[in-house]
Amino acid sequence: MDKAANRPVRPPVAAGPADAAEPGWATPVPLMELTTGFWRFKVLAAGVDLGLFSVLSRCGAVDARTIAAELGLHPRPARMLLACCTALGLLTREDGRYRNAAIAEEFLVEGRPHYFGGFVRYSDRHGYPGWGRLQEAIRDNRPTTWDPDLQESAFVTTDPEILEGFWEAMFTLSSFTARALADAHDFTAYG
Repeated sequence: MDKAANRPVRPPVAAGPADAAEPGWATPVPLMELTTGFWRFKVLAAGVDLGLFSVLSRCGAVDARTIAAELGLHPRPARMLLACCTALGLLTREDGRYRNAAIAEEFLVEGRPHYFGGFVRYSDRHGYPGWGRLQEAIRDNRPTTWDPDLQESAFVTTDPEILEGFWEAMFTLSSFTARALADAHDFTAYG
């Protein structure tokens, strides 16, 4: 207790992007952001899995009821998903009509050259469950997304969906790396 000011002594200030507005006060906000980070990912994964961004690309700016009907969803959860995607910057809303934000239109519409939905799906279906068992992996010193007693690696599988999702995701990511490499290095001597 700070007797001169008649108030509690402040703990050390939290480091991070979401420090409290009043200098000198520690805040658990950075921990809250870490704790709820999966909420944002799961909203993205739901939008990709339901085909939301592809539907919006095809339909243009439409209202929530139209989107719900296109996706075969009840209007209430559709409105919730749309609000969350808008808050994340994946959609825009104007006059009650939703459309893809530029990043969603470029990377989350199936069939686009740089479709990133494969990586989102792969992470949601195969990576995310393993991360949910991280403590187990740490305690047991064993992977959680594949069985080393039955498989040589996570990529030795009879499930083509796992490999297709992984390779689709890697193609998208590596295409940007390849473009940056081509811009940074003159390869004419090799062609």
